[in-house]
Amino acid sequence: MRELRVAAGLTQQQLADKAGVSQRGLAQWETGRRKEPGWNQIQALADALGVSCEAFRQPPASLPAPGPGRPPKEKDEAEEAQPKRPRGRPRKEIGQTADAEPKRHRGRPRKGE
Repeated sequence: MRELRVAAGLTQQQLADKAGVSQRGLAQWETGRRKEPGWNQIQALADALGVSCEAFRQPPASLPAPGPGRPPKEKDEAEEAQPKRPRGRPRKEIGQTADAEPKRHRGRPRKGE
């Protein structure tokens, strides 16, 4: 369906408006996340695309290879030059000591103190 839409030079929203279906439904049909459209919807889509209903029976010319997830994000040169900011609490350097005063216990005093 996507190939037919792209060949017709239409966006998903334009095709959805012409065929009288929702853009979300059209997107889900293209990605296979929704069951196939009904006969009335196929006729409306075929009319909007200017093709016969048989065009939907043809397998797509090429399917993208399924990947393990999202495609990797392209990095700009500026992003690579900047170091990442550290997250969390800053670490104390080795040999760095806390305050000169001994730590005091918070809460109830211990016996003998």
